[in-house]
Amino acid sequence: MINEISKKEYTGSNFDTLLVNGAVEGQEFATFKQMIKYLKCSGKDLKGLKKFATLFFMKEVENEKGETEKVRRFFSVFSVEEAKQQIVLNALDNADYLESVKEVASVSYTHLTLPTNREV
Repeated sequence: MINEISKKEYTGSNFDTLLVNGAVEGQEFATFKQMIKYLKCSGKDLKGLKKFATLFFMKEVENEKGETEKVRRFFSVFSVEEAKQQIVLNALDNADYLESVKEVASVSYTHLTLPTNREV
């Protein structure tokens, strides 16, 4: 499993967390901000997207005593494939999109009427 943007493999506990949540080998993930950049979309386009998992990284920070310590920083990752599907679903739910499709798809059936036996 890989972060599609950074191209880094998830390892250790993060790899295990992804497996427990149902990830499969080769599946691609990204953070929300990375997804917006990668898919060239807005946050609104991803509305309704559910996080796949919460992962973490270790960061060195200085505490009140001036000592350096390692702390966990948590972040959410999302499936790239699910994000693409969510963009399509949101586009289909968009009223403006539906109206434009209706206008294009509307057909006059008067010229499509088949002749009756008398007209043949």
